[in-house]
Formats: sequence, structure tokens, C-alpha cells
Amino acid sequence: GFGRSTAMPPDYRWSIDDITDDIDGLITHLGLHQVNVVGCKSGGTIAMGYASKYPQKVKALAVIGPHPYGPEETWLPFIEEHGVQRWLEETMPRRLASLSPEAMQWWIELMAQTPLSTLQGYLRWFPTVNLTENIRHIHAPTLVVTGGKIPNRKSGGNNEWQKNIPCSTLKILPVESSHVGGAYPDMCAKLVADFMKAPKSCIAEVACS
Repeated sequence: GFGRSTAMPPDYRWSIDDITDDIDGLITHLGLHQVNVVGCKSGGTIAMGYASKYPQKVKALAVIGPHPYGPEETWLPFIEEHGVQRWLEETMPRRLASLSPEAMQWWIELMAQTPLSTLQGYLRWFPTVNLTENIRHIHAPTLVVTGGKIPNRKSGGNNEWQKNIPCSTLKILPVESSHVGGAYPDMCAKLVADFMKAPKSCIAEVACS
């Protein structure tokens, strides 16, 4: 329902199984047996869903600014009243605090192309997602990148859920953006590239300054 894909109706029944099955269908169509998977924010949640459902297909996994569960609340009432553009103008400074005004405006204009009907269905569904137990089934070496100065959601400790992934490394960046991959793309891309190239090992937690 984003970009050039078909807008989804507001009553579309989203599910993590349908999305991860679509991903697997593409991988199968391309004739690939194992892949490296990278996801940001809710895309990171979906990437963890894929790696937990199809563990044999994932060689390595990197997720940037993710949670294994949806938000406690969404901006859906605000979006329905004021529109997608206004929602993004209100929330983008918190998500992408480090970016220049020009870069932030580019993000706003890009994301504002999302049809309201797509967001209505997606934002009713995504808060119901909880993969905290599912991620115990991820077999691949996994990199989790988060910001270290973001208030926690549904968790007593920062990124406690990451410990449910058996072979995972946690990189905590000393930044305040809630969308660390969008706000610090060069830093996060280098972390992911280095992780994918390096020999893999299981590390409980690594603070990154």
C-alpha cells in the first residue's frame, strides 16, 4: 500500500504471516536458499518475524531501531482528522532529530504519499503485533541497533527483548532519534555492512560510542 503498490482498503486484515509469506515467496521465486535480511523500525519487526518463521532461510539478520511488538498507541485518530501530511510534520522532528530541514522535508514528502486507507488498516493492526516469544526461534546471527536515549515501551529495561534472540549482538548508539536508521543512515549502514562481513559470534550486549 506504499509507493507504486496498490493502496490497501481500511478494512484489510493485515497479518505477520501474510507479510512474511510474501517475503518468502519472493525469495523462493528468485531461487535463493539463504539470504541476509535487514529491516528498519516496523520493517525490523517484520524481518524478525520472517527470521523466526523461516529460520533455515536466513544467513544473518540485522534490525535497526526495531521492537518485537507494536506501539502502545498510534496517531490514527489524529491522522484521520488532520491528514497524513500533518501527522508527519508533527512527528518527524522526534523521529529524525539529527537531519537537516531539507532532509526532513524530503522524508515528509516521501511518506506523505502513503494512502490514508493503507494507514487506517496498518495502524489498527500493528499495535496488536507481539513477537517477543517468536524471536526465540531465530537461528541466524543477529545484529540489533538501537538508540540509547529513547524512552522504553512495554519493557522494564532497555531492549530486554533482544536477549530472547539466542545469537544476537546489541549495538546501542548514544542518540535520541526514535528512527535511528533514518536519522543516522551512514553510521547504521556501516554497522550492518561490518556485521555481515565479519565472522559471527554471540555477544550479549555491546555499547557503541
